[in-house]
Amino acid sequence: MSLLDDFARTCVVLEKTRRPDGAGGYFVEWAEGAEFVNYQALDTSMEARRAEKEGVTSGGEGGPKVRQFRPEILHGGAEGAADMTKNKALYAWLNEFMPFYRASSVSDDVVFPYGTYEYIEDAWGGGEVSMTVNLWFHTTSEAVPDKKAQEFSRRIGYGGVTIPCDGGYIWLKRGSPFCQSLKYEEDNNIKRRYINLTAEYLTLN
Repeated sequence: MSLLDDFARTCVVLEKTRRPDGAGGYFVEWAEGAEFVNYQALDTSMEARRAEKEGVTSGGEGGPKVRQFRPEILHGGAEGAADMTKNKALYAWLNEFMPFYRASSVSDDVVFPYGTYEYIEDAWGGGEVSMTVNLWFHTTSEAVPDKKAQEFSRRIGYGGVTIPCDGGYIWLKRGSPFCQSLKYEEDNNIKRRYINLTAEYLTLN
């Protein structure tokens, strides 16, 4: 037995299938497929150590990053609270980046810059759902919103990010096209970045 074997874990591939529901649609089902051996390695780089202090763990190169929130972030300061709904978890993750609001709940006196998101909920087996995020700025510069959009892209990463919530995780990934620049006709200084995401709800409820 080699030292490498100490890091070996047997895993299975989850195969996604669709079964007709008899009404013109389909059910999504998951079944265990082929087994494979995964060799886990600990990233000890300075960047990884810094991320670990912030509560981020890596799912491997190209894999999703797992975000672990402090309880006070997830529950509005209520340490030990049990309520960690999907919307609260997503709201907490977005608000660590910049002030975010649901698109239907933006006040008239909101302060720039800020973000809005369309909340769409699903559960295990529903597959990927489309989700949109908008970044809003009041500036004459295009470079400022472009830079912030790039920061948001890096925050998601190539493999996406998994956000813990009640009953499982939300797997958030970049959509395509990822970002579009849109003009606000009423005020040329209002800059908007329209961002496409996909979300997969790996939750039981």
